[in-house]
Amino acid sequence: YTTNDATFELTGVQLEVGSVATDFEHRSFGQELALCQRYFNKKNPQYGRIGHMYTSSAIAFTMDLPCEMRASPTITNEGGLYFARQNGVALGLTGINHGSADTTTARISLDVNSNGTAGESAFIWSGATFYVLDAEL
Repeated sequence: YTTNDATFELTGVQLEVGSVATDFEHRSFGQELALCQRYFNKKNPQYGRIGHMYTSSAIAFTMDLPCEMRASPTITNEGGLYFARQNGVALGLTGINHGSADTTTARISLDVNSNGTAGESAFIWSGATFYVLDAEL
């Protein structure tokens, strides 16, 4: 403390108000991660996420979340968006039409060019697509 630019580093401290100390709360990495995932998830569905074409220009699919989120999250995307129909014809994705979620499952509707056929299945074939689910305060 008598030297210029001296540092004091401290970790693993629990501060409390009151005259009685409680036991220090130790959490595993998994517990801490689950608590964080209640507020934010960045999901990479990778290959094989199955959906269905409910019109010739829209695909709907669901994703299970790793833990229950604190509220229904808003859904955006990040990275490339690539899909293919069941017969292998590529569909150009134009964006998220809407996404909805409860606290355990995300339901996503995606707009595509009109190469699709209503009622046909569709699947994600790009590993570069991420869906960001945000339930921040």
